[in-house]
Amino acid sequence: MGYGVGFVAVRAPAGAFAAGGVVLKGGVVARSQNSLIRILFHEKEALVRVDEWLKAQGCTTEYSGDFNLLAVSIPERVNLAHIQEYLGSEEASGTVGYEEPILRH
Repeated sequence: MGYGVGFVAVRAPAGAFAAGGVVLKGGVVARSQNSLIRILFHEKEALVRVDEWLKAQGCTTEYSGDFNLLAVSIPERVNLAHIQEYLGSEEASGTVGYEEPILRH
């Protein structure tokens, strides 16, 4: 699974990072136009299939095994309705549940 699904760019002066990569101080450079969807897997077997499909569409993903949750960053160039249609069919089959906390396109 990928890492680094982010929605804001951070500008930080030298020495602004603490151990573990935690930003102590910084600022927003530019807001992303990406949308965010979070997917909860009811059937773990579906994770690889759904993740690969989303990446093939141009999305970036990040998985949290602690919560069995996949965060999906959807760039503006990707057809959001197509992603929603796919996830709707997965949800109807009972394999996933999903939420759309940030829709920007």
